Amino acid sequence: MLILCFELIFICVLLLTLGLVYWYDFKRSNARKQLANVSGFWDGREKRRSIRIKAKFNVEYELEIKSNKSTPAETKDIGLGGICILTYVKLSEHSPIRIHIPLPTRHRPVTTSGVVVWCQDLGEENNIGKRLFAIGVKFVFLNALDKIDLNRYITDLKSQNAEEASSS
Repeated sequence: MLILCFELIFICVLLLTLGLVYWYDFKRSNARKQLANVSGFWDGREKRRSIRIKAKFNVEYELEIKSNKSTPAETKDIGLGGICILTYVKLSEHSPIRIHIPLPTRHRPVTTSGVVVWCQDLGEENNIGKRLFAIGVKFVFLNALDKIDLNRYITDLKSQNAEEASSS
């Protein structure tokens, strides 16, 4: 009789253990299931390879690479991989663009080629009714010396922003 009780207890523990293992495996496999496949939308992960620093200063850009007509704009943020500019001209995604970025440590601006990756209407208008757009530009070409100078400038901006944040 005592052996029968031990056998029943052993079978119950074995069934309980198998049930827990099955339940855990079921939960784990359901957690990894893809609920939907939505392509073309931001998945929430940061895609930038370099940091962006908030900075406001004037730049100029040209849409046609061989054009000498520059359009003024203001920056919103900048990084080694790209820049966000504010302009009253709506630019199309995938448009080639050349940007001239003045640096206080250089007598000539950093000139880089890029491509427009997004354009957002900010819903603001100037005094003559032109709408303001934020334009995200990915740098395509930046020569080595310009990259070094731009990196130094971004590092200085980052330390200035950190000092301002700690003092306020």
